[in-house]
Amino acid sequence: MRVTAGAVFACYRPVVLGREEEQVAYRGTGLIGGALAFACLALAAASVPAHAQQNAGSEPVPARAAPATDRQNPNYIAVDLNLRRSQLYRRGDTVGVAALYTEDAAYTELLPMLQVLKGRDQIKGHLDELISASALTIAPTVQSAERNADGTLAVSGDYVVLTGDDTRIIGHFIQTLRQENGEWRIASHTFARPDPLTQAEADRSD
Repeated sequence: MRVTAGAVFACYRPVVLGREEEQVAYRGTGLIGGALAFACLALAAASVPAHAQQNAGSEPVPARAAPATDRQNPNYIAVDLNLRRSQLYRRGDTVGVAALYTEDAAYTELLPMLQVLKGRDQIKGHLDELISASALTIAPTVQSAERNADGTLAVSGDYVVLTGDDTRIIGHFIQTLRQENGEWRIASHTFARPDPLTQAEADRSD
């Protein structure tokens, strides 16, 4: 069965990470395809209560490494790539993060504002804006990863943004991963979170 980038996990279970946010977790769920996938992603992010975004549980669930040991396993690939993305971002290496995307990658924000970025330079620019807004850590949790008929991987999950004042903002993402010259990169990345972080997002939400 082909799972497109428009597929979204059927069961949302927010995962709260501890201080070691760069330890990307994996939790598998089933996927459902559908034309309303992007709308579902946006609605899910909008429905997270404010207290859950800022104090997401009194007992944080420690992140877990991928259970897969096979480096060709979609789960292993997705967790490994997102782990490297999280580690590079936390070090402030936005050039390194952008290099994990394909040159023609599409980077789409659904909430809190709608914008579509193309290519590594624009993706880097957005990441620089997040760092300037004191978004210190982006900690993703891979919920599902499956191989498409064309060899790409369809990935979905949740993420937590930790800011300088210890606010936690929960969002959701879907990705399409593509192999180029033996390296897996992110060809498309769509995300949604309820709260603005950058100045542009704050201005748009006023």
